[in-house]
Amino acid sequence: MNLYKMELYKILHRKSVLITWLLIILWMAFYFFMMVSDEHTMINGTDYFGYQAIQKDREITAEYEGIFTDEKAASIITQYGFPCKVVRDVGGWRDSNFLTEFVTDRLSDGYLYGWNEGEYKIPEHLIPMAESELSIYLDSGLPFAYTGGWQKFLDHLQIGALLLNVWFMILFSVLFSEERQTGMRVLICTSDKGVTVDLWAKIGAAFTICLAAGLMFHGISFLLFKAVFGLTGGSMPASLVIGSYAGILKYTTIGQLAVRYSVIMLGAFLMQTAICIWVSSKAGNNFQAVLTNSMILLVPPALYLCMRGIFLRLLSGSLPFLLVQYNNVIELSSLYRIQLSVISAVLILGITDSRKNWMKIDSE
Repeated sequence: MNLYKMELYKILHRKSVLITWLLIILWMAFYFFMMVSDEHTMINGTDYFGYQAIQKDREITAEYEGIFTDEKAASIITQYGFPCKVVRDVGGWRDSNFLTEFVTDRLSDGYLYGWNEGEYKIPEHLIPMAESELSIYLDSGLPFAYTGGWQKFLDHLQIGALLLNVWFMILFSVLFSEERQTGMRVLICTSDKGVTVDLWAKIGAAFTICLAAGLMFHGISFLLFKAVFGLTGGSMPASLVIGSYAGILKYTTIGQLAVRYSVIMLGAFLMQTAICIWVSSKAGNNFQAVLTNSMILLVPPALYLCMRGIFLRLLSGSLPFLLVQYNNVIELSSLYRIQLSVISAVLILGITDSRKNWMKIDSE
């Protein structure tokens, strides 16, 4: 236990580690603040911005929660009217709120693709649900609630996860290689017990930090979005919340997608840690370890863009940098169990081969 605590201290005491961790926290707090401050809604001619806009949208949507119907759509338009204001270079209807935007986008004859003539049409009439894209939900019923925070929550997790993967690479790339570079490995190898205990202390410390940081980040993000946006409507179809991937997500709820993404994200963190310690166990010095891990982290995105075969896309899309991008998780959703199997295999192989490399007594 003392050696385990010492390894935790060795990893975390470096100023660069603490500074980068603080920078990640500050950046994610700033990103969250910008997400909130960018919100805008208009209710009966009154503009609301930022936190107030979110709360007003939540307030007016609460009245219509439950199974969505044509009667609710008509009531929304009667009470708030169709949006009609378009501002160049500003996305969306500028006089809409959460309710009117939902109805206009899916149950009206209006559309908004751009700002030039012919690229948008001010809505005038409602379309029955039976004649719209929502018809597939008529038999089972379409759950409805305020979902304004879900995509922002996924975006927030994605940015933070990308930064954390880089942070893990900085932390764990030198886990074993530093001992070689400083000559400490020779002293550690003087007894079999010393090598074994040191090995598991290092691995245990690395995965403890990985899980603690990942769970802390995810927990704080969830609590922030829950407090401000509410994160209600988890049973709504994800395709209606995100506004894309209709074919893939039409029967997947936004709550299910968030849980699936969270599991994949934590798995990616564990995979990144396993890869880093494996490379470190083989590297002769810190520079070699950091360079190799950087290439493993950053090269797959480039390969993913140019690969067309499903096997090759799955292979490159099952590495840490792409696993933490929820668009990739959606596109490969049918291969979810295979991705989990790849993560498990990398974890097992990374740990076992790291042990083999570290236990090996060579000419050092």
